[in-house]
Amino acid sequence: MRPDILQALEASASDLSETSPNFKGLIYGKGGAGKTVWAMKLAQRITPPNKRIVYLDTAENWVSSVNHPGTRDRTRRYQFQGITQIDAIAQAMDERVDPWDKTGCIIIDEHTTVNWMDVINVTSARASLPEGRNENKNPDEPTWPDRNISLNRMRKNLLSITRQPVHLILVGHEAIEKGSFKPDYSLSVAPRMEDQLHFVGRLTADPVGTDQVNYTRRIQSHPSSKAHAKSRIGGLPFIDDADKVADRIVEWLNTGAAPVAEQPIIVLNEPGMMMEEEDDE
Repeated sequence: MRPDILQALEASASDLSETSPNFKGLIYGKGGAGKTVWAMKLAQRITPPNKRIVYLDTAENWVSSVNHPGTRDRTRRYQFQGITQIDAIAQAMDERVDPWDKTGCIIIDEHTTVNWMDVINVTSARASLPEGRNENKNPDEPTWPDRNISLNRMRKNLLSITRQPVHLILVGHEAIEKGSFKPDYSLSVAPRMEDQLHFVGRLTADPVGTDQVNYTRRIQSHPSSKAHAKSRIGGLPFIDDADKVADRIVEWLNTGAAPVAEQPIIVLNEPGMMMEEEDDE
């Protein structure tokens, strides 16, 4: 028997009836659809008032928040340089290093770019190995081993942050593969990432009227043949107004699951457009 292990196990225990979840999710879509603003608004709502928001930025994605007062409150922006930064953040939170111990939410914008940046770094590193070990690699052409190495690095890296007792919002671009929209990750990173998440939603923005200035933003929260999605959050319909999805996430975090109403079978006919399937008779 190992009393030390049992003691540590008991110290980590909690009563599930009194335990509240931390949101771990990914929102993806086209550039300009409103992903960053949606993520920052949600972060403001779910982060405890005495905690700060960490915003890890790959490419000045935050600038759209200037048009939305309040979305940048208590938010600290960090310029992303490599996935080792995420590991360092997780370690600092483990060790309760100030100010990381005061973090309530982390936004990584964009997480799909993090993946591609890592593929590039891995490819360059393997190409720079001594002759005989670099397989005469072209540093500008990632191969399957490069992508696989990055996949394992990304999984380990995300695990280091999802196990932290904070909210995590990942933002990503979308890609089209075999006629279906999905997060723009390399190789098979997406399904490996989603194992650690509660929610994956695709955000669309459709113009309203003729001025092409106002938009209707909706989020698909459940998978279809035309778009990838995932939800462990009860009460979310197949697709809904983006603000209503955020409302349900906040409610879920505060009160738990809600009964899930039976939804009509829906397919994605065109990007941003939905239609009910007709029954075969």
